Amino acid sequence: MASIIIHLAVGEVYCKNYTIKNKDEFMQGVADPDLFTLNGKERKIITHYGDFIKERTTIKEVFEKKVNLKKYLKDNNLDNDYNKGYFLHLLTDYLFFTRFLYKPEFETKDLDNQILKILYVDYKKVNLDMLERYGAIDIYTEFGKNFVEGEPEIFTKKELFNFIEKCGELDIVEIAEKLKTSEYNQKDIKFKI
Repeated sequence: MASIIIHLAVGEVYCKNYTIKNKDEFMQGVADPDLFTLNGKERKIITHYGDFIKERTTIKEVFEKKVNLKKYLKDNNLDNDYNKGYFLHLLTDYLFFTRFLYKPEFETKDLDNQILKILYVDYKKVNLDMLERYGAIDIYTEFGKNFVEGEPEIFTKKELFNFIEKCGELDIVEIAEKLKTSEYNQKDIKFKI
């Protein structure tokens, strides 16, 4: 999943582009899916409305099943700022893995032992830059303490900042309305970096 700091940065950008009545409530929604999952992977599947994967499939399929936006919308409406923030978090994770992070060459690597280890170090390499770019969000002080020098390996900082800006520009209400129809799926979401 995208790091909590990436999610908060997307939330900040979203708040600049759209009217949010209660920013604290919205940002709590942005953070909670990851805050609720500190106890394990199975819990993350629940808080991210993901689909359980019984057998090992391709990394692309694993990435696509980490978040199920329609399942979230079946149980929740975007009728308050908290739910909007939560939905933005899930949408960001889905796009992060399926449109931003995924590369066909990942299929030859072990997801848990190679890609994710590099990814979590890459997060630490961009934390300080995100603090400087998006401001001192309160939760940064707790989750952003770990900084590592160097350039990320899986993505560039420029690519990441572009991703954050593009996610913050998405009209989540419009996307949610489309997803509530039976013929529109999360794979159909228009998103280009």
